Parts: sequence; structure tokens; C-alpha cells
Amino acid sequence: MAKTIKDLYRGSNRQSTASLFGERKKYKNFALVKRNFNSDLPSANIEAGVADFSMGHLCLYGKVDKDNDIILLNRGTDKLKKINPLPTMKSNRVKLDPGSTSMRAINFVVDAFHQFMREFVKAQKNVCNGVAADEIKIEVVRALVHPGDLYGEHIMGPFRTTFGSYLTMNPAKGSAKKLRDEVETFEQYMDKLLAYVEYAGTAVPLTTVGYVSRYGTIASTGLSIELRDANPSHGVTKGEFINENVFDLYKKAANKHGFIIDKSMPWRLVADINSAAMQEYMANYEITLDNFFESYYTKIHRVDMLDISALCYNLWNNYVQVAPKFLRRVDTRCNTGKVITEMVERREFKDWVSFANVYDYKYWISVVVQIRNSELGRPFKGVQLDRIVTHSQEIFRAKGRTAAVDYINSRLKDEALKQTINPARLLPDPDTKKLWAELSTYDKLLLKKDRTAKFTS
Repeated sequence: MAKTIKDLYRGSNRQSTASLFGERKKYKNFALVKRNFNSDLPSANIEAGVADFSMGHLCLYGKVDKDNDIILLNRGTDKLKKINPLPTMKSNRVKLDPGSTSMRAINFVVDAFHQFMREFVKAQKNVCNGVAADEIKIEVVRALVHPGDLYGEHIMGPFRTTFGSYLTMNPAKGSAKKLRDEVETFEQYMDKLLAYVEYAGTAVPLTTVGYVSRYGTIASTGLSIELRDANPSHGVTKGEFINENVFDLYKKAANKHGFIIDKSMPWRLVADINSAAMQEYMANYEITLDNFFESYYTKIHRVDMLDISALCYNLWNNYVQVAPKFLRRVDTRCNTGKVITEMVERREFKDWVSFANVYDYKYWISVVVQIRNSELGRPFKGVQLDRIVTHSQEIFRAKGRTAAVDYINSRLKDEALKQTINPARLLPDPDTKKLWAELSTYDKLLLKKDRTAKFTS
């Protein structure tokens, strides 16, 4: 007997942990997916208008440009637009969250979303698809979360905390020896900083490009809008959302206006810049696939060296303000045999200009190369790393900063990003064999075991 996808989700959040795990697996395997169980090698095809942005190369959507370089959304007010409230519906359920008046996204994305919302106003008035007014419940809870803000929180929170702990305790020696007592100058501070990044940089990156590549999400691209404040890890919650009678209308209206639904969070709409519908909204701002990335984003690696130098300047000065003095052992002993100590003052930099004159491009090229190499798990060591530094400095002298940092990026780019990926095409692949290959062994065994079932959306 054939079942529909809606028959699969009848649980509640009161279920046990094991039951919830099972519901998550059920959602992953069957929700918003059409499957064929009649062949020796079952094919899997994500439903049209849906994409799983947590899977494979789709994780890069909006995070890389056409050169596969990590990018950062510009903050220009002319590029971003407020999500404005729309006319109140009779049901009084289509609304924006009270705090959403300040929510923004890329301008053409907001235009498309406003038209998408009007579809629901129209549907309510015309009782479209038999959907009653009280079933229409759309509210904006989240739009752009700027990656620059998230990176700032990361540096001021996890990074400073963990690095501070590292300076207090030397993990390599497993003792209570305080590394901070060995830090008198900025150079010594940087030595400890680089040692820490080598120790923990893969998990706690220091550069913006390292942070965005590891922790950036679709929410930081300006291309997404979320309509439900829910836990995406709950398969039951997601199942309940796609079971709502309004979901079919929601999906059709989203696709009509150039959005694709995120399978991992079905209440999240993502602008499909590759769709004809979204490109019509883009055209209103003279934006095409050819100029999209350069119009709205910056290659992060081109500003990372300046950002790192400014960050280290501020980190050191803050460090000096918190700990302006320390006791230093003197390598002589008095007649009593006691160790002599003296109070040492750390020096704060009074202005940026004098700092930049001392620590110039040659110094920061070396620093950035070491940091990025550590963040990637140290693929280069010894002479190899020294050659990258030397060649980068030579390029800087001959061609300037941009050429130098481009070279560094090309040598220290994550291996995954060196593959040929067209971000304009980072949407569901019609190649069902590829999709099947990406399924876990567990999923494949599950599908082969239950060949007789048929699930349709």
C-alpha cells in the first residue's frame, strides 16, 4: 500500500531521545525526496525546488565566488534592504516578528520575498488551493546575520578566552608554567600567538577567511530568510512543518519567485540566483551572474592581512592594559642563594602609524602565511613554507599587495576549494547517481531493505 510522505511524521517533541533520532533519520531519508525502489541501484532525487544546503558542495553556496575564493558580504546600505511589514491579513497571521524591522537581506532578495508574501495575501482572499485563512502563518524570524559580526564575536569570545588560557598554562609541558611571564615584547607575544594557532587553529581560526570557511552559514550570505524559530535538529519539527496544509502553497509560491527551500530547515528560503525568476529581480539592479559576486561581496583574503595586523595591534594593547607589569627572574643569585626578580613593564603602542612603520608588509606576509598554514592543518612545513613566504614578499615588491595575497591564497587555499566549482550552479544536481553516491551506508542499507515501500511527496 502506497504511503505519502505526510504519513511518516506523527510524533511529537515529547518522544524519547532514541525516537527523535529515528525521526531525524526518517526525515533525512524520505522527506522532500522522490525515490525509486524498483531498480537494483535505487536512485535518489531531491524534490524540485528543494536543496539540502548541509550536504556536500552545497555548503559552499554563497560562501565562494566564481573563482572558488571565500567571500564576505559587503555592508553597503545601497546593497542591502529592509524587510518591511506587509498589509495585515484577515487571519492576522502573516506578520513580521516585532524585532524584524531592522532585518535586512540583499536588495533583490527582499524584493522577491515581498512578492512571495503577497502570494499568501492573495491566497487568503481567494481561498487558494482550499487553504483556510487561519492556516496561513508566516512570520519572519531571521534574515541576514553578517559574518563580520559573527567573526568579531568569535575573536572577542572563544579566541581570546582560549588563547588567554593558553598563555596561563603551557599545554605542551602539562605544567602550570605561565607563558605570559615569558612575554615582554610584541614579538614575543606574536611568537606565542603563532604557537597557539599552530596548536588550535583548525578549530579556533584567527583569520576571517579561516572563520568563514569553517563556520560561515547560508544565513551570513544575505541570500536567505527564515520563517520559523525552530530547532533544525528535530526531525519531528521539520516533519510537522512540511505536513501543514499550507506547505504546498508555500513551496509553489517560493519557487515562483526564485526561492529554493532548504531541506535541512524547510522554513528557510534561499535565493536561487540561477533561476529565471530571481534573475528578473536581479535585473532591476543591473545585476547578472557575471557581476553578482563583485557587486555584493569581497574576496576575504584580500583584506585579511590588513585585518590581522590591526587585530594583533589591538590584542597586544589590550593585553598590556590588562597586564602592564610582570615579575621577571634575573639570571644571577645574591649571596643568600635566592632568585632575584624585577618588575618589568610592557610597552603599549601609542599610535597605528608608528606601529605600521615597524611591522611592515614583509613581517605580516610571514605572519599570515604561518596562520593560514596552521588553520589548514599545516600542509606545508619547513623549507616549503619558507619558500611561500619568500616568493610572496618578492611578488609584493614587484606587483603590489593584491598580487601577493592572491598568490598566498592560491597556495594556501583549502583543498576542497581548489576543485572546479561554479557557485552559480551550486544547486540540486539532476544526476541521481551522484546523489545516490552521497548517501551514507546506513541510508543505502535502509533503502535496500524496504524496496516494497513507495513514498511520494
